[in-house]
Amino acid sequence: IEDGYYLITFPTSNRVYYLSFRYLTDQDRETEDISVKARISKPRITFWTDITPTSFHYTQDGRILLGKEGVIGRYDGYLDNGEEYDFEMKTGWFSGEGEIGTTKKIFKQASHVIRAGFSVVLVFEWYYDYQAVGYDSGVRQIEANQAPSEYGIAEYGADEYTANNFVSTVVYNMSGSGKTFRLGYKARIAGSNLEIQKTELFMKTGKINRRAR
Repeated sequence: IEDGYYLITFPTSNRVYYLSFRYLTDQDRETEDISVKARISKPRITFWTDITPTSFHYTQDGRILLGKEGVIGRYDGYLDNGEEYDFEMKTGWFSGEGEIGTTKKIFKQASHVIRAGFSVVLVFEWYYDYQAVGYDSGVRQIEANQAPSEYGIAEYGADEYTANNFVSTVVYNMSGSGKTFRLGYKARIAGSNLEIQKTELFMKTGKINRRAR
């Protein structure tokens, strides 16, 4: 799709997969060049539940229509049928490659490059060694210069409103250590977008002591 993403639906499994190929360049400018990025980078993948379209239609004016029995909907905006909704994402488990994969990692800081709208509160969590409960978390609010208008239309007049979706860097202090780790993100989406473009982790490593049997 020209907007930089693909939608794949599996109605019998109640899943829709969203594959995003939108990236930031080294100059922090967004690119949607799928032909280049698809060959050298992995897409960011999320999935939806309880939305099970059996067909999609991409119109000439760039709109996405979703179809199921008796219903036609439009993929648009950052509300769920006019209501706010919760965003939650967890990565897979990582240990690193080579020697770092066999060492304990002591995390100090995480730096996130985020493209976000108005006053999004982002909860960042981290997990160690396959534990189901997060080791710790941090909360940051991302400020914007102005609030998004409802449904993308200016409050006065009929001009289409464009939110100021700037790119910012948000830093969290981390704690704890482990051989493997995963990251989690939570936010309340209330009419504006939230894109986590990149996460950089700052850590030091140490050998894991193994007892002889």
